[in-house]
Amino acid sequence: TTALQALKPKNMRVSELRAVLASPLAGIKELRREILEAMTDTVHRMSPEVMVVVLNTLAEYQEQPEELLDEVIARVEEKSFRMTPNEGLGVLYALARLEKFNLALLKYFGNQAAVDISPFSLQELSHWAEVLRRLNFRNQKLLDILVKATTWRGESMSDEQLNAMLLCFKHFEVSKESILPIEEIAGRRGPHGGEEKSIDA
Repeated sequence: TTALQALKPKNMRVSELRAVLASPLAGIKELRREILEAMTDTVHRMSPEVMVVVLNTLAEYQEQPEELLDEVIARVEEKSFRMTPNEGLGVLYALARLEKFNLALLKYFGNQAAVDISPFSLQELSHWAEVLRRLNFRNQKLLDILVKATTWRGESMSDEQLNAMLLCFKHFEVSKESILPIEEIAGRRGPHGGEEKSIDA
């Protein structure tokens, strides 16, 4: 009881969420419930950056508290126009890891990325590929841009990043001709291109 009282869930900061979920005490249902309720009550004060942190922390520990997720998603939908492209991708990547499909956010941030892919790092490009594949969302313009970006920058991608791109393209049956240069890059590295790997690995 002392340990539970010391945590004071109602006064917890978002930065403490990871530590709580990782703690053996997090297995106690009542404590978890109070902590997640406290987080839900603070969503209206969260910045976009903090919402991304919360979603990715939940995804890391595969926690899906319905009320908290719904509240954060609703807040993101409300504030999406204030979010950077990278923050938008961060939200979608977390939702993909949680297997939560949100058409409005996929369309908004996907169309945004299709217009300008330049803000995204190589790792973020691979995250876009994971988002589309995991949520089975076909945005043809974004797919075309990702193919071009991978063709141009594939040599600089890690094996894991290149693998994520190829898995996405093959999932959506992108033409063999379009991805041939990418497959050639993967082929020069060895026999592992295109093999399934966990998004959480």
